Amino acid sequence: MSKQPAINPDMALTVIEKKWQHLWQEALLIWSNYLRLKKPVFCKKQEEEKKNGLISSFAMIRLTDLSIVLSVRQIQDYKLEEFALEIMAHEIGHHIYCPADLTDLARMIARIKRGLGDMDKQAGF
Repeated sequence: MSKQPAINPDMALTVIEKKWQHLWQEALLIWSNYLRLKKPVFCKKQEEEKKNGLISSFAMIRLTDLSIVLSVRQIQDYKLEEFALEIMAHEIGHHIYCPADLTDLARMIARIKRGLGDMDKQAGF
């Protein structure tokens, strides 16, 4: 029985990133033919995640510049490699549907705070 060569961890992350980049247009088309967002930012290292504001998740949309940020490292850790369309379309949905911009986000947080009463500091969660 032959042993399979070990895959370089950085190479594995690059393979995931390339696959997801390839599916980006398809994820955009789930919402609209006319939607134009920048290509996502892929982070392979924890330092890159921190630099891009990706702190408590593996995927997000930055509402300040409408960039979608994805942690390839965490996607691999959570074994989410096969869910590119679902995850990217979900993040795109935050641009299209809820919250669509910083004003929508502020309104949403204000409503959540009112509903939480004395636990309003938890609204961001």
